[in-house]
Amino acid sequence: VKEPTPGDVDPCGEDAIRDALLEITPSGGILDDEAFNWLINEDTMKVCADNLAQLVQRYALAAFYFSTEGRNWNFCSADAEKTECESENERFLSGGSECEWYGVDCCLSSDCVNDSTVKTFKLANFGGQVIGLKGNIAPEIFLMPDIKDVEIGFDDEDNP
Repeated sequence: VKEPTPGDVDPCGEDAIRDALLEITPSGGILDDEAFNWLINEDTMKVCADNLAQLVQRYALAAFYFSTEGRNWNFCSADAEKTECESENERFLSGGSECEWYGVDCCLSSDCVNDSTVKTFKLANFGGQVIGLKGNIAPEIFLMPDIKDVEIGFDDEDNP
């Protein structure tokens, strides 16, 4: 039986994705189960470990979504039947680019071209109405190295 070599590892496989995320996670080698499960089993974009920057962004934003009870948000949650959103690409956890998800911006100026790293994350309200954030901020949100501005508005004053 031939031993697998590093070149034999499928960068889109569950093990490669888990290993890539474990190397950069701040939680002492513990992955957010819901976010990881979403990446492996539900994310229609199917980002692989060899595209680490995008993999980390999608994982971090998914961890944020689940930790703030995204299923119960008032706007742009993953569930199109529960919430409204200006476009389906703006929905969190949609199959489109995470740069199009509501509150996520990958460009700091109007002359950006093909910039796909998250620069700002502002999820405070939707058209003046509260989104419905509850819970805690997942530490994974800070895995995105190019993020410059974070503004998060929780609806419950008992939350951070």
